[in-house]
Amino acid sequence: MSKLLKKKIKNTLPVIVLFCLLNALVLGFSFNLNLNFVKPILQKGFVNLASNVEASTATTSVQVKNSPPVFSTPPAENPVSASSTPINVGGNIGFQGTATDGEGDSYRIIICSGNKATSTNDGNPPTCVASTRFCYSALASSTNQVSCTYNSITDPGSETQVWYAFVCDNHPGSSACSVAAQGSGNSGSPFYVNHSPRINNIYTSSDNKNPGQAVTITASTTDYDHAYKYNIQSLYVCTTSAWTVGGGCTSGPGLCHGSSSLPIIASSSVSCNYTIPIPKNHTSYAYYAFVKDQYQMPAVFNQGGTASYNVNNVPPVLSNVTLNQGNSITLNISGAPQKLVKASSTSVTDNNGCTDLSSATSTIYLNSVAGGFACPANNNNCYKIGTGNCAISNCSGASSISATVTCSTTLAFFTMPTDASAPASTTNSWFAKIKVNDSLGLSGSSTFNTVNGVEVISSAALNVTEAAIPYGQVQAGTNTGSVNASTTVVNYGNTPIDTNLQGTDMLKNKVGPEKIRALNQQFNINPFTFTAGNMSSTTQTTAAVGIARPLDFTPATHKIYWGINVPFGVPSNTFYGVNTFTVVLNKYDTWNYP
Repeated sequence: MSKLLKKKIKNTLPVIVLFCLLNALVLGFSFNLNLNFVKPILQKGFVNLASNVEASTATTSVQVKNSPPVFSTPPAENPVSASSTPINVGGNIGFQGTATDGEGDSYRIIICSGNKATSTNDGNPPTCVASTRFCYSALASSTNQVSCTYNSITDPGSETQVWYAFVCDNHPGSSACSVAAQGSGNSGSPFYVNHSPRINNIYTSSDNKNPGQAVTITASTTDYDHAYKYNIQSLYVCTTSAWTVGGGCTSGPGLCHGSSSLPIIASSSVSCNYTIPIPKNHTSYAYYAFVKDQYQMPAVFNQGGTASYNVNNVPPVLSNVTLNQGNSITLNISGAPQKLVKASSTSVTDNNGCTDLSSATSTIYLNSVAGGFACPANNNNCYKIGTGNCAISNCSGASSISATVTCSTTLAFFTMPTDASAPASTTNSWFAKIKVNDSLGLSGSSTFNTVNGVEVISSAALNVTEAAIPYGQVQAGTNTGSVNASTTVVNYGNTPIDTNLQGTDMLKNKVGPEKIRALNQQFNINPFTFTAGNMSSTTQTTAAVGIARPLDFTPATHKIYWGINVPFGVPSNTFYGVNTFTVVLNKYDTWNYP
């Protein structure tokens, strides 16, 4: 056809028209001949083509490019973040979506901080253009849901992070990514980020307390997040540095836990109270403080998160003090071992722990003595017991507060009596006071002080210094006249005394039958000249020696003088007898009360 047409045109058209037609054919252009253009030519005498053109065809072609997948389900966060449920810096947030690909290609989702993504055409994951790639998914078949997770979220510098989602297929040689999508509602862009609060300072805001009292530990904090509202913070105080957000103090016990009663507005504080246990030694104790917000975000420290609290030293406390176990005291007489007496307390407590008890002293005293328990030492009415004679026992260790203290001393034989025999018995009793010291010198004391106290029993006792009354040689029918033998009576007790005397008949060579009757002896408390015997072998006769109660270990004594009459006819020989000295308490003589 082209040849035919070309030929006909060649015979009828001007050169210029022919040239144009040939160029169009050579260049392969498809065209429709505009008869409006040709017509004028025809009208000027050119050949009429309409009656000479036959039917003709032209081919068409187009290259269809790969189309990216499109979201069939919008992208969304999983878990969903919101102002009230932010994701912690360092935490994870997931994204998901579903797309359909027109050619059924597999596809991925990619999450970027910017609004443009591009595929790589090499099978590798797509990339974010001029922005940060948060995450991308594995390949999935068209119409299947895909997801990816942004791990360890970095701080975006604000409380929100804008994100853009794309779906990109893996079409060979010409993979493509969709336009950006940001979801909608709370599950859409942006996601919310929660930042760590800061601990500015840790300190014991109420310190130096006794065991059993509470110290207050305070964390000064800062938290500027307020997209939803200001955060509630919780304080945990531990004895070690081991702590987790979910588990709290993990090594050793926690001291206390507290939460802010109101939201933390920028800079504020949170506190908790720790009741110091009993016992607790007086010293400084370190602790470690940790803070988290309501989203389980741990605080970071501007300063070290450790401080200390201090426990006061408290004095010991005594009770249940007893003297001689509450029993009356009967003294030993002079010449025998002194009476061992104990003041004790079975209830000595120290809230710093019984191991803090270091020493004890005691005073056993007559209540009427000047100064009471502060009296000067005196064996009559005031016994001071030093630390060397006081023992602290029955302390089971630092976890116990209780112990026993016992103070021991010996009471002299002349210690002031207070029983019914003593003239001042209604106003006198014996008491004991114990004072216990702790390691820092604080002390506690308590007094045994019953209604009537403990009584020291009157102990009347004597001893005669001489073993015999040496009358010497006396002729029968005569007496000793003004020559007296003597005996010394010593007061061995704690009362004034007299003595009763009774003698036996003196037998020849101790066996008789010859004898000198006891009534031939005469005694007197002063030197005398024999007049008549006054001894009896059947009854006691009182010698009113009136020996006062001793004041010390110096013997209190009085002499008794003796004489004898030897009747006429008594054969010459040695006669033996026994005179008995019996002590008599002289209630009305000298008691030497203080």
